Amino acid sequence: MRNGLFGWLMKLLPREFREEFGEEMEMVHSQQEKRATNRSWRSLADMLRLALAEHCNGLAMDFKLAARRLASRPFFTLAAVLSLALGTGASIAVFSLLEAAFWRPLPGVQQMNRLVNVKAKSTAKETFELLSYPNFADLRRDSRSLQDLAGFHGLFLSLRLEGEPEIVPAQFVTGNYFSLLGSRPLRGRLIMAQDQEDQTPVAVLSHHLWQTRLGGSQDVLGRRILLNGQPFTVVGIAPPGFRGTFVGFNFDVFLPASHSAIAGLPPLNQRGRGWVETIGRLQDDVSLAQAQQELQSLAEGLSERFPVLNEGLAIELSAVTGHDDDLRGGLALFLSLLLGVGLMVLAVACANLSNVYLARLLQRRPELALRLALGARRTRLLRLQCSEALLLGLSAAGLGALAAQLALAQVPSALSTIDPSLSLDARLGFPTLAFGSGLALLASLALGVLPTLRADRFRLAETLRDADQRSAAGSRLHRLSVGLQVALSLVVLISAGLFFRTLQKASAIDPGFATQGVIEAGLNPALAGLEDDRAVPLLTRIRQEVGRQPGFRSAALTNRVPLGLGARIFANPARIIIEGHPPPAEREDWPIEHSVVSEDYFATLDIPIVQGRAFRESDDLGSQPVAVVSRALSQRFWPQGDALGRSLRLVRGEDSQRLTIIGVAADAKVRSLDAAPAPYLYLPFSQHPRARMTLLAASTSADAGQSLKDIIHSLAPNLPLREVVPLSRQLNRALLPQRIAGSVAGALGLLGLFLVAVGLYGAAAQSVTARRRELAIRASLGARPHDIFALIVRQSLWAVLVGLALGSAAAAALSHTLRGFWTGLSPTDPLTFLTVPILLLAAALASTLLPTLQAVRTSPHPNQA
Repeated sequence: MRNGLFGWLMKLLPREFREEFGEEMEMVHSQQEKRATNRSWRSLADMLRLALAEHCNGLAMDFKLAARRLASRPFFTLAAVLSLALGTGASIAVFSLLEAAFWRPLPGVQQMNRLVNVKAKSTAKETFELLSYPNFADLRRDSRSLQDLAGFHGLFLSLRLEGEPEIVPAQFVTGNYFSLLGSRPLRGRLIMAQDQEDQTPVAVLSHHLWQTRLGGSQDVLGRRILLNGQPFTVVGIAPPGFRGTFVGFNFDVFLPASHSAIAGLPPLNQRGRGWVETIGRLQDDVSLAQAQQELQSLAEGLSERFPVLNEGLAIELSAVTGHDDDLRGGLALFLSLLLGVGLMVLAVACANLSNVYLARLLQRRPELALRLALGARRTRLLRLQCSEALLLGLSAAGLGALAAQLALAQVPSALSTIDPSLSLDARLGFPTLAFGSGLALLASLALGVLPTLRADRFRLAETLRDADQRSAAGSRLHRLSVGLQVALSLVVLISAGLFFRTLQKASAIDPGFATQGVIEAGLNPALAGLEDDRAVPLLTRIRQEVGRQPGFRSAALTNRVPLGLGARIFANPARIIIEGHPPPAEREDWPIEHSVVSEDYFATLDIPIVQGRAFRESDDLGSQPVAVVSRALSQRFWPQGDALGRSLRLVRGEDSQRLTIIGVAADAKVRSLDAAPAPYLYLPFSQHPRARMTLLAASTSADAGQSLKDIIHSLAPNLPLREVVPLSRQLNRALLPQRIAGSVAGALGLLGLFLVAVGLYGAAAQSVTARRRELAIRASLGARPHDIFALIVRQSLWAVLVGLALGSAAAAALSHTLRGFWTGLSPTDPLTFLTVPILLLAAALASTLLPTLQAVRTSPHPNQA
């Protein structure tokens, strides 16, 4: 047994060590065996330690040699590391976004796989709806397929801690919200059912707000804070990271739903007005489909019991993913597309690196053949190459992670341009670092080690004798690699070009309203504790005062900012009955998108009134109800152009109101920048007052934003303002997906262009070096310089042309698959598909120019080559 163990341990020693000292070690071990002492066991242990030490010493020596070889070739090392680093960095950055948005579990939530979103729909209105509190309570009471059902509603509240009030995102939640999610408090307690029943004014703060606004104060529990002017007592801190159940949309204060009146939400006993978003937890033995069937049956029962208030009520269940179902698919496709572009750039980098490795292998072929002839083993050469590849891969992984971190640092500012409350915790965690390091190491090992596996086929005499033939074979392999690299680069560049052209086309779309010189400010008097009867007069005074101030051309109020985030996500249809125009099948009315606006709205946004007039101050509650319609609505129902004076009925519950059309406005983009003009209805603010509006002010002053804040605070000192920003920001927000995709794809495309230029230069340089003897013979036989020039350029560009053809076909197929992304653009946009290949061809020609000029100067004497 000892002999068998000794033989096994001997195999652990490096082969060179065994050959030098193996016989002596076997003799000593045999003598110890004969003496039957414990020395043999100690020698076995010593052998194990010796094997580890020798292997570590060998690896250290290999890494030292690899480092010296890389340092002796700085151009190769820099090109290889940068190629892999930039490729892996791009992939890591997008992978981090995917991981943060989709794969990371919600903090503070237990058994997320059993949670479901319960979304209400109105089949009569074909719109997204929220449940009223009585409807929610009935569903919770009668459901047997769900363990429990909790409700919540998110909005912005005014928070006063010290000094001026500030705007914070908050949620009103039912008493079972946190228990349903399985959340546990970091400090104190969370909101309970008793708080709602007793209407206790308590609040739970997020860990983020506790740390950033209160500095992690230890005496936070029991502290009184003011929310919309009402006092609340802090009773707990939510678990770290928990800020609601929607990724990116974060909340910092949680309050009992019984206090929702401070934000102007409907009373809990009002069944006709929905405001409750709902989440449930499935019973252990119930599937999603079974729960869907049961809740739909309960919804139909509510429709039968309250036919007017719950007309067409339907319930849809979906798994909780942290995203709105309508946004998840588009976001996932968008990020997956960017990841695909990043991986293509990495593939270009790998193709580039393969060219460099292949060139080195061809140059080192005589050296490797000589090493093998002198007794070097294949495993030894492989180990040296592995060490070199590992050093390159680790360096590239480190630089790639740094590049990804720099890119991810721009995410918060990009999200803030959409909405200041949006945030995404995109960071380099273990999964992303493992992903990036694995990519870099696998690529470097595969590209660096695979060529060395053929080293045992090298024979010194054959290598020296057939150098030209092997160089020609290597050149063919080079050209094949170059063609693949060009094809991949072209796909990336065309994708970037299409995104750029899409952004260019979308930016040129006329939204139908003025975006320059107009600023907006969200006004919610409820944040200052004002009831509706005081809020509407305040809004009117603010609008009038702003319009009278020097530096402001006009001012108006609206409840729906064109192309705003709310307008793009949520529909806002009014139920309209038009005489002589029956509604669609199975409907009793027309769902028409609408806004409530004040007088001067059309003048402020430069929306022309093509017929009739705009609203006036005289269009108040004591006058005839009126409306302004868009040109698309007028042409849809009155194509003869006689909409003025016509009437339509606005349906609200059981009541309806006859409106007289007094004007036709030009079409304006409200929900989507690339959508065709849709029928739209405008209602006057003076006849349909709202307690929460957005102020739009037209001004040419550079400090209009600060002036607007001063005016508002002079009339309402306690009214916090969430945003005072240029209206042009809405257009930028609407184009943000195209801007992000265009910027990322453009940067990756330029990176791919740089990599392919470097790769082509390396390939051309290697080809010239390998063919020096052949070119010298051609020159000595009478070939003129321009003949040699044409020969090399023709052979180099042939692979490029093949790559361009393959890449164009692949890019066209990919573009047709993603045609939904190209706003106002053909998937095979001629300008992009002609310009990008010409650009790449020019880069290829420039990359081969210098090595080719060197070849032209080749000596005509073969023995000098």
